[in-house]
Amino acid sequence: MQEKNLFSENMAYAILIFLYMIQGIIFSFYLGTLPVFLIEKGALLSDIAIIHLSALPFSFKLIFAPFLDIYYSNSFGKRKSYIVPANYFLSFILIGLSFDIEDLIASQQLKFLTFFGILSIFLLAIQDIAADGMGADIFIGEKSIYASLAQTIGISLGTLISSHVLVQLNSKTFCNRFFYFEEKNEGILKISHFLCFLGVSLFLVNLYIHKFLNEAKVSQEKERISLKESILSMKAFFLNPSLICFLCFLIISRFTFCFLDSSFKLQLIQKGFPKEDFSNIFLLMLFAGIFFQTLLPKFLKKTSEIKLFYFVTFCKLLENVISLILIETYSNEYHNSYIFWCFLILVCATSHLHHNISYGIMASFYNRISHTFFSGFEATSIAFLTSFGNFGKRMTDVLSLSIIEKFDFKVLVVTGWLMGGGFLLFVRQKILDLENRMSKEIDKRKAD
Repeated sequence: MQEKNLFSENMAYAILIFLYMIQGIIFSFYLGTLPVFLIEKGALLSDIAIIHLSALPFSFKLIFAPFLDIYYSNSFGKRKSYIVPANYFLSFILIGLSFDIEDLIASQQLKFLTFFGILSIFLLAIQDIAADGMGADIFIGEKSIYASLAQTIGISLGTLISSHVLVQLNSKTFCNRFFYFEEKNEGILKISHFLCFLGVSLFLVNLYIHKFLNEAKVSQEKERISLKESILSMKAFFLNPSLICFLCFLIISRFTFCFLDSSFKLQLIQKGFPKEDFSNIFLLMLFAGIFFQTLLPKFLKKTSEIKLFYFVTFCKLLENVISLILIETYSNEYHNSYIFWCFLILVCATSHLHHNISYGIMASFYNRISHTFFSGFEATSIAFLTSFGNFGKRMTDVLSLSIIEKFDFKVLVVTGWLMGGGFLLFVRQKILDLENRMSKEIDKRKAD
């Protein structure tokens, strides 16, 4: 077994929140904020689809995760061996990109932006594998929910910085209303300044992690594990029918709501809804989501992860129905309608809570699967599972944005509900059986 870490759980928790916050900032920038800026410059939804390819490296973490579990500097730290170099390279990329980002957006250089997105998120994928492994090393058993909680809080904070702080401070409308005494044609914060500040901040914090945080050395028994053993350990995913079903579940579940999830915000902005108002709504939702995440461990003591997931999925279906109605009926005259705003806030709240709760549930479930079936290969198995989940999300986003303008939107949305929802109902009992089996295995180990 790995020796106890030299830094406290509280310190590890703070480190994980920071690492996941960086992920939230960069993910939100490339997949949320950047598309909004591009739509404002006249890009089409089908053009935006290519930007979503930036997140593909997260879908292939399973390829290089075994290497991270096997090859590392024991004296430097198993997880630090990858967290520190990845963050240094990422900080340099952010600083370099800051010099040209405004021109790239103005000239619609989508392929060039996608290239930098893929490179940045590849480094985030390396960091994420190591961070997930750190969380699995420290927060074991019932405490596994705290690793996923750190992930959810960090990503939520990062998304806030990218989707709210950047959007509002970059907006001339917002800054003229609240900051400037005389009207100006630009906001306080340029995108280039934002990326430069982010890169410098990441470099400085990573320097602190590099110099002052130490991990315990891994035992010789664990060091003897070979790359071949790590890769072969993943074959259990394809020999266990329950795990095969769960992998299919991770991909198909993304399809159910993909058409509205990928385009709701962008379609309303195309129709004239101010992006600054969406940013304000997100700010309201963020703190409610974080608060609810802190209560998630208490909810999971009263019900199972999968039962809670299906409950929030049903709520998500109701939210999708309202979202479809809002898109189909929206016009500029509705902007000051109290009824429209009530439904819009309800949609955003339900969507945000569904995202955060399902994210926390799945992260906790991944940890339990890794400890039950893949002891000693936790980081590799978690990367394997998150790769499937991310692949499903990225491919459904690209697919939906690519075809939305070619087919009747209502037909596409209802097709997703019927096909994805039918599959989720079909596999529900099988996923519950997998959950019960893992609970029994954990109870058995505790008794031994």
